[in-house]
Amino acid sequence: MVLDWIASSKRFVGFLSKPFPSTLILTNRSLNVVDFGNILKDPNNSFDGQDFTAPEDGYYYFETQVGFEKDQVDIPDLTGFVSLQNVNAAHYRLMINDRRVSVKVSGIAELTTGDVVRVVVLADSNPIVSVMLQSGGMYFNGYKIN
Repeated sequence: MVLDWIASSKRFVGFLSKPFPSTLILTNRSLNVVDFGNILKDPNNSFDGQDFTAPEDGYYYFETQVGFEKDQVDIPDLTGFVSLQNVNAAHYRLMINDRRVSVKVSGIAELTTGDVVRVVVLADSNPIVSVMLQSGGMYFNGYKIN
């Protein structure tokens, strides 16, 4: 697998992470920065659990997967987005009878030293309901490709 090779490379510039096992409650109708504090690989100390700060100029590939869960099934639709700030974003929608959804976002960005990339999520429902991020299967990875 390509990621195995990249992760074992001595020249790896990037990070591999996932959140600590827990359920994170989102603040509805607010931007929420996701904490991926379980850092699996970060040889340049460029990722603090929330923010990746580019250690050098270049093109970087980022990928994240975030899982959402409503606390009740029979509530109105839940909408929102997952954003790799400064890279890409994806919208999601949980219909009235759906309970869970998993959203994957990836993209390539040209960064200069000091640029920051983070995962931001938004949940919006009316009436406001509790929305949770499910840590199982969630991750945030990035690495330099040139």
